[in-house]
Amino acid sequence: MLMIVVAWLLLGFCRPVTPAVLYEEVVGNVTTVAPKSVREIEKDIESIITSVTKMLLPYFVRNSDLNISAPCMSTFLKIFMDLRKLKLPAIKLLDAMAKPPFGLFRGTFSVMGDYDECLDVSANKRGDIPKSKEEEFYHGQYCTVEAEFPPKLLEAMLDLGNGNANHTEFGKLGSILKEFPASNFAGNYFKFLIGICLPSTCTKMDLKEILKLVPIDFIPLNVLRCEDGRSKFFNVDQIVFLSVLALIALLVVIGTAIDGYQHLKHKDSKDRLLQFFVAFSLYTNTKTLFRTEKNRGSEISCINGMYVLGTALVVIYHTYFLPFFTLFSSNAANLGSYLKDIEFTLIVTMGISIEAYFLFSGLLLVYPRFRRNEKHPKVNVIKIILRRYIRLCPSLLFILGLIVVLPLVGSGPVWTDIFNKAADNARKWWWTYVLMFNNFLAVKDQTFLYLWFIPCLMQISIIGAFLVWLMGKFPKFGMCIVLATGVACNIALGVLTALRNYPPTYAIYYYHNREHFEETIYTAPLSHFFSYGIGMLLGYFMAKNPTLKFSRAHVIFGWIASLLLMVGTQFIAYAGKDGTDPHPILAAIYAATHRTGFSIGLAWTILACTHGYGGVVGKIFSWKGFGPMSKLGYFGYLIHYIVITFHVSNARSTIIFSHYENWMRISGYTLVTFLAAYVLYVTFESPLTYIESLFLPSRAMNENLQNNIKQNVNIEGIVPTNEIIPPNTIASWNLKNSTCTSEEHSKL
Repeated sequence: MLMIVVAWLLLGFCRPVTPAVLYEEVVGNVTTVAPKSVREIEKDIESIITSVTKMLLPYFVRNSDLNISAPCMSTFLKIFMDLRKLKLPAIKLLDAMAKPPFGLFRGTFSVMGDYDECLDVSANKRGDIPKSKEEEFYHGQYCTVEAEFPPKLLEAMLDLGNGNANHTEFGKLGSILKEFPASNFAGNYFKFLIGICLPSTCTKMDLKEILKLVPIDFIPLNVLRCEDGRSKFFNVDQIVFLSVLALIALLVVIGTAIDGYQHLKHKDSKDRLLQFFVAFSLYTNTKTLFRTEKNRGSEISCINGMYVLGTALVVIYHTYFLPFFTLFSSNAANLGSYLKDIEFTLIVTMGISIEAYFLFSGLLLVYPRFRRNEKHPKVNVIKIILRRYIRLCPSLLFILGLIVVLPLVGSGPVWTDIFNKAADNARKWWWTYVLMFNNFLAVKDQTFLYLWFIPCLMQISIIGAFLVWLMGKFPKFGMCIVLATGVACNIALGVLTALRNYPPTYAIYYYHNREHFEETIYTAPLSHFFSYGIGMLLGYFMAKNPTLKFSRAHVIFGWIASLLLMVGTQFIAYAGKDGTDPHPILAAIYAATHRTGFSIGLAWTILACTHGYGGVVGKIFSWKGFGPMSKLGYFGYLIHYIVITFHVSNARSTIIFSHYENWMRISGYTLVTFLAAYVLYVTFESPLTYIESLFLPSRAMNENLQNNIKQNVNIEGIVPTNEIIPPNTIASWNLKNSTCTSEEHSKL
């Protein structure tokens, strides 16, 4: 293989054996060149290939003791002969291989060759394109080789980047290592991917033997996989999930047809079976989704805009920082430049926006139940937990099934490396997703890391269900317990950070020091409980204080403090831009407080916008157009990562890393995310809500609640609420007969 690559390079640099022109005639300042004929150029190329082959054959013979299988060895000899004869399959095999990279110091870490051309190669025994499958002697298979940074060079890069060494200490290589992009923090994530086009008669073990010919023995080389694109088989789990998709599609068709017939006849059936089918109707579910009537539902209207913004923020964050992204990108040196810009810190630390979802969930757990005028609201802990599990788990398992099926529908140089691994982990650890503790799995065992959020929210919600019951029985004592639990979690978080020398936050500044950080800190409920608790406390406060008056000074102070807490805590992380580790005590303090600070600032924003002190911000967040989009929030979160990963994994060439390119992709990703979320909402989530209502029906409103609604219905930003529906639903109220029908609202 190395010989063929070298041959290809020599073909580009060798001078032709015969003159390139037949004659030159100078007329004035213009040189007229008589072009060669096709036959003459053909002879020149054959002569060059013959010369290169004669140079390389002795080297090939001297290394013939390699443990390469006989079919592979004979095929390579034949390929050499076919190259001399200018046979198209041999030339295409060579052309599809990766060539030495350009722009290495600009961050091009992948040379993938031509994936599709490689798989299109097919040759018979004569070296020609076969006329039938039976004539085929070999075809192309695409292999990916990973070249890691030598460990000692990596240590030197990190020392140089962190300021622990001077480049002169490493001799001539010092100045070179210092120029590698972002080497001060992410050097251990830099690996080179090389695409090799191999004949099908060779195996992965043959390629490992061929790589021994590489004279650079200090670079670890690893063959990741080989594929020919012809061996995709259906597994049992894939067949099962595809059957589920077919069943859902059938129910959607039947339900839409029945619903359409009923609308044409202007009648609604009371038959439970027909109602079940209509629950899958695209028309009714779409109409329900886009219902935007104000003052109808158990929501705080400004949260709608915040949910939509939150979905956009996670799309932005993952577009910039997908874990595998730098392996398949060019111009990644821009990242090192961006990290020096203080405003880029807002994107680096954008992961903190996930705390908003925890706060919203705690708020919507408490707020509906304490809006009633009862002294001790009734709280059914078991029903809350069951509703939360039904709300989260089926959708999570649906996404898991989608990940298992995706290896069948795409291809590309890195497609198999990403989706096959994710599908294998899904098959192996699916039961942890059913039991909702997959966030404690090691990172290497995660299907996709972003799914940690769902079980973490479930675990906190179980604790929250008992705490809201306690708040219903003993309000002051319950709130003290919520506060004490949050403080205890933050203290434990700080102690763990200091003792284990963990980074202060989850940001690319600290990618060099993250061993066991994700499963111990980032994905654990410990780190996020206080955000949820702040939401619970805010929900109780807003429920018991439906009307609030603030002085101008209080409003100004509140907004300044809010901005400092939400944005200022993010800018503090800029201190780590050069990759240096902060003092363990400072890291512990920041780790224990920055999420809580962000949540407190967000709590004020919600409070101010709800009671008319949000100004333009409040009006934007409360815009009724955000209502339907916010209902897509849950599936928007679940599907956005797959949308991004699908695009990156399906790419045939490296993706340029720049602000312009990223924001163009962000626009497309966001649009596709909401479109996909809409499809999943009307075909899966909305029908699931109806099925849930059959087993866990909502209770009717009592007279006190109706009076409370009528008294507060005109308060800006506040709409009436049901005391029993789950903390992610909207209820359509009928005050005439004091009943309500639940409509699923996709808030996490």
